Amino acid sequence: MTKHHLYIGLALGVLLFCGACDDGDDDNNGDATKTGNNGTENSKIVKLDKWIGSPCTCEGKGCLIGTIPMPTPLGEGTIKGCENIDMTGIEGGVVACLQTISEDQSAIAPPTYFPQGYCAISAVTASDDGVCNLGACYGEPEKMTKCPPGSTMIASDFEYTIVGMNSIITDKVCAKTCNSDEDCNKDGEMSCITKNNHKFCYHEKNFAFLGDNITYTDF
Repeated sequence: MTKHHLYIGLALGVLLFCGACDDGDDDNNGDATKTGNNGTENSKIVKLDKWIGSPCTCEGKGCLIGTIPMPTPLGEGTIKGCENIDMTGIEGGVVACLQTISEDQSAIAPPTYFPQGYCAISAVTASDDGVCNLGACYGEPEKMTKCPPGSTMIASDFEYTIVGMNSIITDKVCAKTCNSDEDCNKDGEMSCITKNNHKFCYHEKNFAFLGDNITYTDF
C-alpha cells in the first residue's frame, strides 16, 4: 500500500471516494435488484431523486473543518439532497455527502472530485485512535456489510500519514449501480465506470490515491 498525506479530519468520504451520480429521473422510483458480478447488464436500475449518487450539499455547523468539506457534519449541520436514502437494514454506515477536495488542498488531503456532491452511505475508521480524535472517522465499517439494492459497495484499506500519525484507513461506500452514463449524474461529471466487472456511477479521479486493496460488491 502507498502512503498518502490526508487532512485533519478527512471524514474520508474520500475514499470514496467517490463522485456525484444522479439518475436524472425525478418521477420514476423504479426497483433495484442485485447486479451481476460478470459485468452483465443490470436488470433494474434505481431511478429515484435524492438517493445514492444524487447531488448534495452540507449546510450549517460542522460541515467544514477549516476549508475541508466533511462527508458528515461534525456539529449541527444538515445534509441536503439525500433524503430518499432508506437506511432500513443497513448497519454501520451513515448517510454522507461526498464533496470535492481541490488540488490546492492536497497538502492536507488527497484530492477528490464530486463537483455537485455525491449522496452515499459510508463508514470510515483508522488504526490510530489519534486520527479518529481529529474527526476523521464516522460510522462502523466492521458492521457495514450491506448496501441498498441497486448500489455497489466499494471497500478499501489504505495507508496515510496525518499530522505525523501513520495509519491504515478502512473505508466503505455505497455507490450507485449503473448500466450506462445515462444512469448517472452527468451534470455532476459522473459516469458509469467499470471496476473488476462491477459498474457504478463515479469519477476516475477518485481512485487516483487508492492502492490495490479494494473490493466491490453489488447489491
